[in-house]
Amino acid sequence: MVAEEFFSLLSEFKVSSYVGVEDFADKMNFMFSVVLIILSMMVVTVKSYFFKPLSCYIATTPSGSGFDNYIENYCWVHGTIPILPGENIPQKTNEWAEWDANKRITYYQWVPFILGLQCIMFYTPKIIWQIICYNKIGTNLENLVNGAEEASKSPPEDRKALLDRISRTIEDMLYQHRDYRQGKIANTRRALYSRCNFLVFSKHLGTWLVLSYFFIKVLYGINVIGQLYLMKSFLGFDNSLTYFGYTILENMLNGKEWHQTGIFPRVSYCYNADIRHLGSTNAYVSQCTLPINMLNEKIYVFLWFWVLLVGIITLISIISWLIKMVFLSKRSSFIKKLLKMHQSYKRTDQLLVNQFIKEYLRHDGVFLIRMICINAGDIVTAEILGTLWEIYKEKYIDSDFRNFNNYKKLNNSESNPDESCNNTLKNNSPDDFI
Repeated sequence: MVAEEFFSLLSEFKVSSYVGVEDFADKMNFMFSVVLIILSMMVVTVKSYFFKPLSCYIATTPSGSGFDNYIENYCWVHGTIPILPGENIPQKTNEWAEWDANKRITYYQWVPFILGLQCIMFYTPKIIWQIICYNKIGTNLENLVNGAEEASKSPPEDRKALLDRISRTIEDMLYQHRDYRQGKIANTRRALYSRCNFLVFSKHLGTWLVLSYFFIKVLYGINVIGQLYLMKSFLGFDNSLTYFGYTILENMLNGKEWHQTGIFPRVSYCYNADIRHLGSTNAYVSQCTLPINMLNEKIYVFLWFWVLLVGIITLISIISWLIKMVFLSKRSSFIKKLLKMHQSYKRTDQLLVNQFIKEYLRHDGVFLIRMICINAGDIVTAEILGTLWEIYKEKYIDSDFRNFNNYKKLNNSESNPDESCNNTLKNNSPDDFI
């Protein structure tokens, strides 16, 4: 039953064939991590709420039925006190009260819910990124990437029309995001952009999309740190066991069991000082086994190393994207490679290609081309970029995009075949693009 649900979940997540505006590191965060944690949560939930998560024994039981079940349910709800072999068991009520206040563990009750919270934490940056891709760009970026991936598997007659539509959509997006604003604020922002370039957050200057993506990357990194801290705090480890995953694995490899380390105890004690019989109050101490902790131990050791691995891959991805997007030489070599594949690049076009990258594609355009390349492959991306290159040479090569009069001339030009774009621009004033 659990296996069927898990494979159904895999199918819904499209783990093996998912295509979106993300790279491998992003998928490690919001997809693979979520699926693994959901699987762990299902297993722990079944063990905790459909089978016996603990079993308790008491030497002397009062008369009447149901006392064993009562004690087990009480110990599950109240929590238990781990006592290592060789430690003295408390004898007095005040001693038990002190141990109960300081050493009682209850985390095993909450493991399914904490795992669910970890799923939400991993998936939240993905939700924010989807909102940006769907509502803040002017077009559905995920549809563009999916369309490019679909074109890579389409027959020739459908492929050309699909790629041409994608190219025209990207052209409209790049054109509508031009900076035609006027005023002191706009001039100040342009001055900052000329000095800081990539660090200025602006849709009209061509950095909004890529900087939004870096913001999502940072959220994934913060989530990894939060996940490690959450697991440490939730399981009750002190600061000396910050790297508890490594510590537990080392103990396991060295043959140290729970009764030597006290980590994820399998046997614990439960003290109940308020069992009432005919007006009198009696105290009972039960010894409980926690087989659920064998499962919790393996799950959290694996999750700790998995989250650490995801964090390392995310950090490498952030550094890689910074290098690719900040340096013009990296952007230029990537675009030239694709244009050569499309047989659209000549050595005499080198300066023109740099102008094409800096003034037409800009950071956001190059970022989108890279995302299409990651998810749909070089060949399809080369065809899309080749079409954009031809459009640029035909319509925009002599354009000054900061000159609004030139913008109106382009808008009213009969050579512009995109009537929907023309109609949109004619019906808007310059202030509509601020």
